[in-house]
Parts: sequence; C-alpha cells; structure tokens
Amino acid sequence: MKTLNRNNKLLLGLIAVLLLTVAVTAYLNTGDRALKRQLETEQQFIVSWGEEQVFVTMDDILALGPRDYSAILDTSISDAREVTVRGVELAALLDYVGAPWQSAEYFEINGLDEYYSPVLLSEVQEPDNVLICIAMDGKALGSKSSGGFGPYLMVIRNELFSQRWCKYIEEVALR
Repeated sequence: MKTLNRNNKLLLGLIAVLLLTVAVTAYLNTGDRALKRQLETEQQFIVSWGEEQVFVTMDDILALGPRDYSAILDTSISDAREVTVRGVELAALLDYVGAPWQSAEYFEINGLDEYYSPVLLSEVQEPDNVLICIAMDGKALGSKSSGGFGPYLMVIRNELFSQRWCKYIEEVALR
C-alpha cells in the first residue's frame, strides 16, 4: 500500500513540474506573441543584424517598385504550377534598409508560423532569385489569419520544389 502512495506522490510531483514548466514558457512567450500580432496587423517584418533592427513596411516594398516574376509553386498537396509573383529582390531591400548583407554568411527567413528557411549569400547575390513578394497571380497574398500566404512571402525562384519558400515573413536575420 505504501508503494502505491509513493508512486502516486512521484507522479503528482512530475505533473506539477510539467505544469509549472508550461506556465513559465507561456509567460515568457507572451511578448513574442504580441510582437507577432503587431507585425501581422501592421503588415511589417523585421530585418536584423547584430544589435540592429529595422521594421519594413508595405510602403518600403512599394517604394522599391515591385515587379512580376514567374516561379514554379510545387507543394506536397498540389501539382507543380507556374505562378506570377510580384515582389522585390531581397538584395535590393537589404540595400534599401542599410543592412550590411554582403558580409553575411547566410540569412534566416522566419515566418509567423515558426517556419524557418535558411538562404545562402550566393543565392541572394544571384539576380532575380530571392524575392520578397506581396502578390501572387495578381492578388494580394492575404494575411495568415485570413488563410493567405502573407502579407509577405519569400520566394527562391531557383528552388526546385519551392521547399524553402517562407510565407508570413516576420524576420530576415543576417548571420
């Protein structure tokens, strides 16, 4: 009988520790959720390097004169198809915000959905390859909460299966 009580106490102790861990993690992520909500509702994302951060807006993208590009969208749930995306080259955007991108080894493109896509410097340097897009097939990308891909979608045109495309961009981090 004492063994059962000891086992129950141990089990209750483990459950208490797990609940405390979940509560602390949720508390620590509260600020992160607020920032994510702000970025989505205000149609912004962050470009960061070292201690520097610049918020990029739709006006910034439009100031760079987005153009149309063809790309192949191939997902695990649909057949490959050619799409027309409207966007700007990541390199041009990084120049625009004054980021020292030529000295980065790679870039982390982070989405609001916790997806992360690494992009090499050589890919960004390749003309018309890595794009920050605001529309697809003539339509705005829509927000994450509305079931869209945006408001910003990172497209790598030379990516064979569009596996590293990143929707809902929240940050472009230079590493």
